[in-house]
Amino acid sequence: MLSFTYPYLLIYVALALYILSLATFQFSEQKRGALILLFMGCFALGLYVCSLSKFLYFWDESFHALVAKNMMTNPLKPMLRLESVMPNSYKEWTQCTLWLHKQPLFMWQMAISMKLFGVNEVAVRIPSLTMVAMLVFPIYRMGKISLNERVGYYAAFLFSLSYFVHELATGFQPTDHDDIAFLFYVTCSIWAFMEYEKTGKLKWVLLIGIFVGCAILVKWIMGLLIYGGWGISILMDKEKRKIGKNYLDAFLSLLMTALVVLPWQIYTWIKYPIESWYEYHYAKTHFTEGLDGHTGNVWFHFFGFKEIYGHGDVFPYLMIVAFVLLLIRLKNQSHRIVFTFSVLAVYIFYTIANTKMTPYCLIVCSIFYIALGSLIDQLFNLINSKLPKGNIAAKLIPFLALSALGYSDINYKRIYKNHVNSPENKDTYTYQVTKDTRVIKDLPNKLGATDYQLFNVKKYEHLAIMFYTGISAYETLPDEQTVAKFKSQGIKMAFNNDGKLPAYILNDTTILKLKMDAEE
Repeated sequence: MLSFTYPYLLIYVALALYILSLATFQFSEQKRGALILLFMGCFALGLYVCSLSKFLYFWDESFHALVAKNMMTNPLKPMLRLESVMPNSYKEWTQCTLWLHKQPLFMWQMAISMKLFGVNEVAVRIPSLTMVAMLVFPIYRMGKISLNERVGYYAAFLFSLSYFVHELATGFQPTDHDDIAFLFYVTCSIWAFMEYEKTGKLKWVLLIGIFVGCAILVKWIMGLLIYGGWGISILMDKEKRKIGKNYLDAFLSLLMTALVVLPWQIYTWIKYPIESWYEYHYAKTHFTEGLDGHTGNVWFHFFGFKEIYGHGDVFPYLMIVAFVLLLIRLKNQSHRIVFTFSVLAVYIFYTIANTKMTPYCLIVCSIFYIALGSLIDQLFNLINSKLPKGNIAAKLIPFLALSALGYSDINYKRIYKNHVNSPENKDTYTYQVTKDTRVIKDLPNKLGATDYQLFNVKKYEHLAIMFYTGISAYETLPDEQTVAKFKSQGIKMAFNNDGKLPAYILNDTTILKLKMDAEE
């Protein structure tokens, strides 16, 4: 099992790697070495943040982790509960047994991680922090292909330090790990297209299809994003639209996507027809209804720039300016079309959709980081033009400026407040849930066994209880007749005594009652 007694050491390792990477890029010709150091620094930073929270976040992460844990033994049957003595409906995704609420790829990844590293919080998060670190390479390549290696490095550097992205990888931000996986595969599909545009090689055609298929196996329709830009780039170029190979390549890529996506859909349609069709219908309601209170006005995603990219109220406007300047600077028409289409399609689609959540538009953040990298590159070029040729300041100024900007991107104060279990953070979610999780992990000792049915637990704690202990847990209370039936069937019951238990439970000396309140 993964355990980090001193996770704070990782932040020093991460900072050292970042400084080495930036120094290597600025002061030497070892650009590949700088990129590898950047990857290592990003991984260390992600591991640091993910190791701080020694519990599962009680909203999306708990659901995903529990289903992934159950997939370790049966990957083709996603289960929230392996069994339930209480009635439940497939229409209640927070309480059901069979769980088709999300596409499975990111949970398969989590299941593999837990097979390798044990059933624990860090293992749940390893795939997400690994994908975040790996995105350094495609973002760098996208910037380099579209403009130059400086833009690629600046974009990758700033992305890798993104507070918001690392928060998603910890499970702190909904909808956590599926949004990271979606970001990864959509970004890789755009990168693969740019490599295809550069080389024309068949392997990139096939990789586009695979990445798009993987994106759909995480989060559905917007995974097809690159095909819109690709198609428009063909139709708007009078030379390209005359060449049959361009259409054949797009068709082959779509065929590869279908080969990746359809087996799981066909399998669930046949194996679980009622549940799967209900979930397909429910997925569409995200567009027509503001589900779970996640609503907002037409400006919701515009002002979401502040949360995704940080740096205050001015930043949404700065990012728009940087994006427009990027489009002006780009020489390749296909790149300009793909970048424009991707940004507009994502922001228009999720603005029209009634269910709104800040991470939805994250899938095009690579383009905005490239735009920011391009703007920074132009500013440095302007400064360098005023300096004598060969002046050390031409390299030193970018090094110092990026170091300062990168440090502000980490937002360490916010990480400390949200994740460090410190007495000075007693008013935070982290402090309370850390205490509750210690109680949960100790339940097998209190009960003396794990074959109990545990009732009346706090809201959403049933997920963490089942993840950590294997004990079947429920938020609800069975009525008196159901309790009598369970007793006659020999079902072992335990109840959280929160001071509100009814008399038919309190007065029954054969039923186990226990206090689950965490002590200070």
